[in-house]
Amino acid sequence: MSGVQVYLGFTLLGVIIFIGYLGVKMFDKTKVPDILLLVFIGLLLGPIDAMIFGTPLISASSLGTIAPYFTTLALLMILFEGGLNLNFATVLRKLKIAIIHSTIIFVATVLAVTLIAFVILGYPFVVGLLLGTIIGGISGAVVITVVKGMNISEETRTLLVLESVLVDVLSIILAISLIDIIAHGSENTGIVGVIGYLVSAFLIALLGGALGGFMWLRLNTKFQGMRFSFIITLGAMFLLYGIVEALRGSGPMAVLIFGVVLSNRHDIGAMFRVEEPLVFSEQVKEVHEEITFLIRTYFFVYLGAVFSLQLTNLNVTSLIPALGNLNNTFTLVLIGVVLMFIAIQLIRYMGSIVTVKLHPESEADKGAIWSMSARGLAQAVLASLPFTVAYFDPTINIDYHTLMAPFQAQFLNITFMIIVMTVASTTMAVIYYERKKGQVECPEPVEPVFLKESHPVTARSFTPEDVFTAPKRSLVKTPEQQWEKNNKSIMEKEFMRDERHKKR
Repeated sequence: MSGVQVYLGFTLLGVIIFIGYLGVKMFDKTKVPDILLLVFIGLLLGPIDAMIFGTPLISASSLGTIAPYFTTLALLMILFEGGLNLNFATVLRKLKIAIIHSTIIFVATVLAVTLIAFVILGYPFVVGLLLGTIIGGISGAVVITVVKGMNISEETRTLLVLESVLVDVLSIILAISLIDIIAHGSENTGIVGVIGYLVSAFLIALLGGALGGFMWLRLNTKFQGMRFSFIITLGAMFLLYGIVEALRGSGPMAVLIFGVVLSNRHDIGAMFRVEEPLVFSEQVKEVHEEITFLIRTYFFVYLGAVFSLQLTNLNVTSLIPALGNLNNTFTLVLIGVVLMFIAIQLIRYMGSIVTVKLHPESEADKGAIWSMSARGLAQAVLASLPFTVAYFDPTINIDYHTLMAPFQAQFLNITFMIIVMTVASTTMAVIYYERKKGQVECPEPVEPVFLKESHPVTARSFTPEDVFTAPKRSLVKTPEQQWEKNNKSIMEKEFMRDERHKKR
């Protein structure tokens, strides 16, 4: 039996890889992100298979032991690849607006989710605040994967990548701080302590990532052409993450900065006036991209496989009398989740308007900014954190256990539903945005190279207004097709004129 299981397991792994590859090709051609497809495959192999046949092919409980390691590995690989594709000068220019943008949307979302949890579901305020902190930010693993292939400017792509990393750090630090507040009271973890924790985490990550990247560039320059350069670089990345986390900094953020420094080695060398050119093999970037593809494919399948839903024994009591008949039912939880989802989308949309006002360069990409609402496995891991800490043991802290125990299943249910809903909405929004932008976006004006000076022709570019005001049949033609038609006509006229000259 075990041999059959191994055989089926590797067959399944191979099928998933091919599905992931087809998903990437599908995104290139149709602009339909593959994330939802991969999550659905995970749902099919996990909870849906369990409902139909009684036993899932992929069990969430069997994956529980590897969850912390696999999710951290996927996040680090995706963040490192994101850093390798960021421009150092653009990061410096967009850091300020990224902090403002991230803070506004994150804080507003946390407060909205807290209010809904308090009023609709009857949560204690601090418990609702903890839930809001967990699902208040977007997922770096999802967002970096999606924006990599989108038709947006480098500035907007950098803004969204920075936002995803910043809110990941905010979510983790605030969630840990709120757990300490619930366990020990606010006298041990005040607002000053939380702010100090945040600042130190950012500074340690910044210094650690920058210093680690510069030192690794110096070593690569000294030992040019060394074997196993990708594996050694991977080891350096893991080592950096561990050291920064041990110093209570943000390891994921340090890994992102590490990638930025390596990719922008020439700018870094010029900044520090390094005489010898800094060397970093481009093969490392290529190999890492393929390994990241493999890990992210399994990551999103895993995300669907660990989805769980509890429909009974729900301790929810609304403060609104009209909803009293729905107390302690899944329907009331579902109402709360839908309201949270709507709040997330509205805040995201309004936040994008504010960001564009402050950052006019992203006006053309406003749709891309508000569509990036996807949550991911980082939120799923955070949802289980309040119930895996030592405080949850009743022999250690009976007050914490008594307060939090009734919400264990609800935290996981609500978080997983929000993850699936936001991933679905992001997928559909990206499809709409990419196709809409593809219809109206026009190329730069091109000067026809075949025209002679004796036969001047005024060339002009098409604008979005031309597309909508042209006759109906011209809507079928893209600007490139129209240029091809015009150029062909001019070439035919040139040819006919030359033939007439020859006959004379």
